[in-house]
Amino acid sequence: MRQEKILLLLAGSLLLAGCSDNNDLSVSISEPPTEAAETTAAVESAEDFRLSANERGATMLINGEPAGSVEFDIPLRDGKSVLSVDINFDGYDDIFACLDYYMADCWVYDREAKGFVKAGEALPMAFAYDKFNIQSITYETDKNEKTVTVTQNDNSNEGSTVYKWQGDKLVPLSMSTRYYTDEGGPFVDRYSFDDKWRKVLEERQRIDYSTGECIKTEKNIEYFRVTDSSVDYMKGAELLQSIEVSGLPEVCGRILARDESIKYMIIGRYHMAVPEDYILCEDDFDFDGHGDLAIYTGCSGESGEKNLYYRYDSASGSYIPWEELNRFGEYQLFIMEDSEEIAYYDDFSTDKENDMYILTWTGGSLKLSQRRHYTKQRGMYKLYEYDAQGNESYVKDVVLPTGTY
Repeated sequence: MRQEKILLLLAGSLLLAGCSDNNDLSVSISEPPTEAAETTAAVESAEDFRLSANERGATMLINGEPAGSVEFDIPLRDGKSVLSVDINFDGYDDIFACLDYYMADCWVYDREAKGFVKAGEALPMAFAYDKFNIQSITYETDKNEKTVTVTQNDNSNEGSTVYKWQGDKLVPLSMSTRYYTDEGGPFVDRYSFDDKWRKVLEERQRIDYSTGECIKTEKNIEYFRVTDSSVDYMKGAELLQSIEVSGLPEVCGRILARDESIKYMIIGRYHMAVPEDYILCEDDFDFDGHGDLAIYTGCSGESGEKNLYYRYDSASGSYIPWEELNRFGEYQLFIMEDSEEIAYYDDFSTDKENDMYILTWTGGSLKLSQRRHYTKQRGMYKLYEYDAQGNESYVKDVVLPTGTY
């Protein structure tokens, strides 16, 4: 599997037409369900149904009086993550709540019982809701097809997820993301879902920027996907390998909520939706021409990280636990390709002193070769080197070119 290049800021739109900005949190329903009996319709026509929602829950108001409410299991980030949409097409607004964990929950309003019933839990979404980045979440409904399309936009990426009302539940049908990379673009990835609601990458399209037309389509692509408990190595719909790692959705949510102290932020480099972009890092750590895998699994202590490293084994075509790199599992390792060295920061920061350690491969083991001590002033560092016995000695002060760190 070829090594992926660092992903530039995702940008552009999904070329979706007809999406309306229907995410007001207070929505009036002026017409009752068309299927209602004539006598019932006459009564309800005089009633004003209004859904009021915030980050804690939602209440249906009839003529200003409460007529059923729901409290979210976990308070949402803010009220903008709640959509008021008629999910089951009965004429009454329901609740679609976007979660931090790249998932959504939904509840439908039961007019007769004057209450809400959960109709979808942990529904996959293209992106995790992040109030720091997501600028808009809109929806479009198709009553004939009984589908709801939720579109998410921020400055650099756009994702669209299609759900269908089946029986008494909302289920995911498809997903699409649009982005740019250093190889050009825009690109569009199109996903379907298996019977466990896990993403399956069906195809990747390259779009002509000026015309909007597809100029290239790829299928049967190798990629990674993150599930509730594993990182799956895939080729199209074929599962090549499943690496068990528990608690991945929660890790992604904590990152987005800024609840985790990450010393060296993983730079997204995948043609994928969240959470893969936040949790996975692929680099050729042993410089053998094959990309290896790092999985971020959370914090270890107040400032440390916890990473799992896997080496790609070309003989078996799979990823195997990497004992040598896992010795540095509390750090985010990154490669220095030109010199074929590996480095990590003890506490990556641009506003205080910290150290970068340089490692080199010697006889199949990583040996510490340098330490670069960066001062608060930046623009320079003190260089230290290590001998074969691990003894450190000061070498010189190194002044960096203007504008670098």
